[in-house]
Amino acid sequence: MNLQEERAGWWKPYEACRQLLSPLAWQLPDLPNGQACVYAIQCQDNSVYIGYTQNLARRWREHLSGSAARWTKKHNPLGILELKLVQTRKEAQQLEREWKTPRGRYRFKKQVEKRIVALDGAAWSNAKPARQRYLLAVAEERLAAQPEGVHKLHQAVRALAQALRDTTSQPAPPELLAYLELCQAVLAQLPDPIQA
Repeated sequence: MNLQEERAGWWKPYEACRQLLSPLAWQLPDLPNGQACVYAIQCQDNSVYIGYTQNLARRWREHLSGSAARWTKKHNPLGILELKLVQTRKEAQQLEREWKTPRGRYRFKKQVEKRIVALDGAAWSNAKPARQRYLLAVAEERLAAQPEGVHKLHQAVRALAQALRDTTSQPAPPELLAYLELCQAVLAQLPDPIQA
């Protein structure tokens, strides 16, 4: 197996874990017919993408797959920072313009600095024990009400661990190992409801 095949083997289970732990992974609000929403997405480099849509679940999947916007394709979306429902598409466009002003962007920059939107390996491996406990609590809270999410995460973590064990040409990236450690720590507190 060459390096490219090994990386492809890591990527799919890693993405499955990441999506299961991302905010709003399961409970995106359904928009009534004709309604729209404006949203702000935090990206991996802590930049913020602002947009509007009339189908939030579809648009979020498009951002995650890289087909929604050049910005989120290049800067990897982590989670939705803020979401505002409005009555019409025109109102959504106006609010989007307001959010994109320097004042609006400054507000989102402060939000990014103050809260963790997604869990990643770097945040886990560089965190002090108190911060790690906080990260675990956030992840457990996100998963606790979703038995099928816990089961899917158990499956994804097993697949990621196996893919990393099968690595032969080079060591796995440290951030991937740290992310696996985080997921395993979360799952230690949440037994698989399907297996039990």
